Amino acid sequence: MFLKADKVLRSAERIFICGYSFPDADLHIKYLLKRAEQFREETPQIYVINNHPNKPNKQKDEEKKRITRFFKNKDKILYTELSFEEFAERGVEDV
Repeated sequence: MFLKADKVLRSAERIFICGYSFPDADLHIKYLLKRAEQFREETPQIYVINNHPNKPNKQKDEEKKRITRFFKNKDKILYTELSFEEFAERGVEDV
């Protein structure tokens, strides 16, 4: 499964991070994403869909910092105010 995920991420033009806070301790996901970015020699377009109505701004800021410092090209990261439920209802075109 790891090899398949690695292959898919390497060829992805867009990556959607949904309902995931990008915790520092999750090295497996970070390893996959970093390998894909390095293989491509560029950051793919990253969409972050990880909001909910009562989410504190402090938590949003911390999550944004973790994701932003991880990827090389910060301009390729798009943060949305969508919850996963809203994203699932509206689809990709609304992002």
